[in-house]
Amino acid sequence: MKKHLNFGFISICILVAISSTFLLVHSKKGGHVLNEITSDITPGAIAMTEMATTLEEIGHYSLHSVTDRNDRELGEKLKKAVASLQRQGQIHLAHERHVGLEEKKAAQLLLAKIENLSNSVAPFHTPTTNSDYRELQNHELAVVHADLRDLKGLLLFHKNTHLAELESAFTTIRFKKNILSQVIIGSSLALVLAVIVIWHLTMRIYGHFLTEQQAQQRKIELDFQEKKEIEKKLQNARKMESIGLMAGGVAHDLNNILSGIIGYPELILQELPQESRLRKRVEAIQQSGQRAAVVVADLLTVARSAATTRENYNLNALINNYLDTPECQKLKSLHPAVSWVQRPGAGNSFISCSPVHIQKCLMNLVTNGCEAIEGRGSVAITSYDQCITEDSMAKYGLQPGDYVVLSVKDTGLGISKKDLEHIFEPFYTRKVMGRSGSGLGLTVVWNTMEDHNGKVFVESDENGTCFQLFFPVSKKESASPALAGDSEEVRGRGEHILVVDDELQLRDIACQMLTSLGYRVDKAQSGESAIEFIKKKPVDLLLLDMLMEPGLSGRQTYAEITKIYPEQKAIIASGFSKSEDVRATLQLGAGGFIKKPYSMQQLGLAVGEVLSS
Repeated sequence: MKKHLNFGFISICILVAISSTFLLVHSKKGGHVLNEITSDITPGAIAMTEMATTLEEIGHYSLHSVTDRNDRELGEKLKKAVASLQRQGQIHLAHERHVGLEEKKAAQLLLAKIENLSNSVAPFHTPTTNSDYRELQNHELAVVHADLRDLKGLLLFHKNTHLAELESAFTTIRFKKNILSQVIIGSSLALVLAVIVIWHLTMRIYGHFLTEQQAQQRKIELDFQEKKEIEKKLQNARKMESIGLMAGGVAHDLNNILSGIIGYPELILQELPQESRLRKRVEAIQQSGQRAAVVVADLLTVARSAATTRENYNLNALINNYLDTPECQKLKSLHPAVSWVQRPGAGNSFISCSPVHIQKCLMNLVTNGCEAIEGRGSVAITSYDQCITEDSMAKYGLQPGDYVVLSVKDTGLGISKKDLEHIFEPFYTRKVMGRSGSGLGLTVVWNTMEDHNGKVFVESDENGTCFQLFFPVSKKESASPALAGDSEEVRGRGEHILVVDDELQLRDIACQMLTSLGYRVDKAQSGESAIEFIKKKPVDLLLLDMLMEPGLSGRQTYAEITKIYPEQKAIIASGFSKSEDVRATLQLGAGGFIKKPYSMQQLGLAVGEVLSS
């Protein structure tokens, strides 16, 4: 920038110097012209003017000398006037000599006439006697007056000639003066115009440079900000990955433990009479286990291993199903001052999803909204269509296409800017832990949206908070399948089932549940023992644990068994949600998957579905 401005300033200085030099040269030329014309005309003109005056004086003095012959001063004046006339004639001759030949001859003739006149007035220089008076008077009338007339006539001719020369000189001076004025004015205007143009160009260069500099600065700032955002997202992703790995391992172990806490009370309740005092206590144990299982399910979602089989569901139908659940009714009863508003505005609301997790997201958001309201307020659940274009994809961070948005907006106190940066982190909560939340609600929402190739956005101020969940619209529209609900208990007809699990407690629970459902049950504590059992005695169904250590895993075990019996039916059981090993085992031919901890009803439904397929 400084370089451009210096260049413009130097250019202006150079132009000013050139223009000033040009004007100075032309001014000097004009001065030379005027001096030349003045030197050519002024001496001759002045001499002629003085000669005309002197001739008048000579005539006056000569006439009065005749009249008053006793006045000696007149004679001296006349003598001086004649001498002055001769001197002026010589000056005139000296000037005209270098002007031209004709002018020189005319000046010589004029000087000769002056000599004659000086000779003719010589008698008046000295006093005369009476005898000479008449003669002097005649001489003055006959000779002096005649010489004066001749000299005046010749002088008048030269005067007219010089007047013409003066007129021509004046015209020349005026013409050259006009040219000089035009040159000066033109140069001045050109100088001013050049200065304006150069200044304008300089300012344009400055403006262009400034704009480019600002654009580069904005780009640097945006790149820096984008880099910070990427680093922040990378750090968050690494943190979430670390937490997810930890949560996944913990969830697997907890699910194995909870299988006993949930399963054994169910078996005990089947044998306890309805009037037993222990029944409520056992049910409390079972309910505690079920609540713990919900928290573990959230941990699995955080671990990004919560994905289940995806099917097309109508988002508006999922919202209606949640509003009819006992959990939602209980929430409404806990917050009677909160009004609920539903606006199903989405026209194309079919999405490929896991309905359990979508309803879990909706439950978490609605619960947070109700708890954020102090006194009266409202929670609005809205769905609407949104098209992401190539122009808006950068704003939303989504691929172009059609989306359906689930919006949950409350009129609560809002979330502070500081908290907004952390609300999706696991266990970050402003609630009382263990009383109104586990600290995983919004983390479940965030991970669920990532699993469903969507995004969650949040806006919050003192007027409330609005969460927006963007789901890609499914291109395949179909009727929403019925959500899993209470179904009739499926009982067996004596089919033979082999339970394979490395955990003694889990083997025992599964065997007792299946026996209660009417199946013949055997058990194996490892994959290797299961293979040996199958070689000796085929079974109708395998209930196969996915992770068994040490030794063969569930996938490896099933792969070996299918080499013996390719059509062997199996159900995969795991404390994780569907993993790569689970999917690979299902592709090998396993007919179903059940997540630990499971109830007797869930186990019966899964076994009955696979056996009947």
